[in-house]
Amino acid sequence: RSRVRVQVVRAANLRAADIGLMGGASDPYCVVKFKGKDDETFETPHVKKTTNPVWNAAYDFNEYERGDALEFTILDHDLVGSDDLLGRALIAAGDFDREGGFEGELKLRNCGKGRRATISVKVEILPPLRPEAPPISVPGCILQVNIVSGKGLRAADWSIRGNAKSDPYCTCTIQGKPSTQVSTRHINRTLSPVWDEEHDIEGYERGDALEFQVFDHDMVSAADLLGRVILKGSEFDREDGFDGELRLLDCGKGTTATLTVRVRMILPSLPAPPVSVPGSRLRITVVRANSLRAADFG
Repeated sequence: RSRVRVQVVRAANLRAADIGLMGGASDPYCVVKFKGKDDETFETPHVKKTTNPVWNAAYDFNEYERGDALEFTILDHDLVGSDDLLGRALIAAGDFDREGGFEGELKLRNCGKGRRATISVKVEILPPLRPEAPPISVPGCILQVNIVSGKGLRAADWSIRGNAKSDPYCTCTIQGKPSTQVSTRHINRTLSPVWDEEHDIEGYERGDALEFQVFDHDMVSAADLLGRVILKGSEFDREDGFDGELRLLDCGKGTTATLTVRVRMILPSLPAPPVSVPGSRLRITVVRANSLRAADFG
């Protein structure tokens, strides 16, 4: 599939969501996704105390389907409470899925009564990272999954001495088949774990996807989610498998985290071809037997 590169350049004339003694401002950031699809989102860093933020932040969406519209949502970053909406904009696929893409200014909706706020973006279509390839799976295949490393994870464990870290481990499951789950060991106090563990997963059927989830290990409470990602079957059910870096979702506000994995298909061994021909005979040689019981007593 083609990819979409989105560059969020700037916004202008946003409303002030934070009012202080020195006047009003906001701490704006922008969230980008395909309309109606929450499985892949991009979030810019927030810019402090401004109503005219400049981000110049770019992101490549790898799962574009023809006709997908792009939605831009600008929010005011707050340490406490929910983030305030500063405006929304939508760009139809027909405006960027064409030669030259789209570069320009979009009017924001829901940006405050009587306010004319805008966002400037650049959107272009990119070719797929890899050419399509036919699937190679057959019944009885085994998935060989190597969970290599993570990078840029958020800190789930805080310390009064600072230097917050996590104790990350990673699970891999065939989506919708919880009994297939495998898990790495956890690694203490790091945000860039290196597991380099190989696991074999049975039960794959053509079209299945793999779900990777990274958690923070806790001895007392439930494990905290540090990120997740879905790898579609078409990405690894092919002759060359998959070997690369995946961007994690749900990894924390303002966090860009990745997971590096390798996946390949292990095909079942094929039986040796028959050698018989019409009229063939079978020769059976009975060699010996050992440790039989005694049936006759004397």
